[in-house]
Amino acid sequence: MNRIDRHPVKWPDLSGTVQIGELSTGKLVVRDAIGAIDVSGNLIKIRSLNGHLASGSIHLAGVVDASGDQPEYRLDAQVTNASPSALAGMFQERWGSGVANFSTQLTMSGFDAQDLARSATGTLHWNWTKGGLASETPLPIAAQPFAHFDQWSADAAIADSTVTITHSLLARGKEAIPLSGTISSIAKLT
Repeated sequence: MNRIDRHPVKWPDLSGTVQIGELSTGKLVVRDAIGAIDVSGNLIKIRSLNGHLASGSIHLAGVVDASGDQPEYRLDAQVTNASPSALAGMFQERWGSGVANFSTQLTMSGFDAQDLARSATGTLHWNWTKGGLASETPLPIAAQPFAHFDQWSADAAIADSTVTITHSLLARGKEAIPLSGTISSIAKLT
C-alpha cells in the first residue's frame, strides 16, 4: 500500500485469485499466500487469503477501502498451529515453546505498519498450549506461572496501540490462574 499515491485511485473492476510468494507489513510476513479477491472502484473485498505465518497457517477475509485519504481495513483473521517463538519475533519479544491459535477482528487505517498499529481497534482471542516464556534469567515469583503452562486462553480488546486482556486463564496441572493486564507493544510490528 505504501506504493500507492496518497490520493484516491480508481482501480478497474475485477474478480479473481492471487498467489503471493511473500506478503509483508513491517515484521508481519505471510508466505505462500493464495487468495480470492474482488475489486470494484476503490474497494477490495478479500473473500479469502490463506498462507503460512510463524510456522503455522493464516486465514484472512475482509475489505480494504481506499476511497478516502488513507486506506481503511476491516479484517477477520485466524492463525492456527503457529510457533509462539516465531510470533514473538514480530513483537521484539522472547516467547517459548508450544502451539498458538489466534483469532482477531480488526479495523485499522494507514499506509504503513506504524499507522496500522496505531489505528487498530478490535478483538483478539488466543489459545496457547504446552507453552512458556523463554527467559535467560529466572522469572520473578509473580511471573513463575509463565515459565511453563499447559494452556493459556484469553480474550482481549485492541485500541490505542494496546491489547487489554478482558478475560484470561492460565492452566498448570489442576491449577487455573485468572490473569488480566495490558500489552502495549503492538506498535513494535513496524
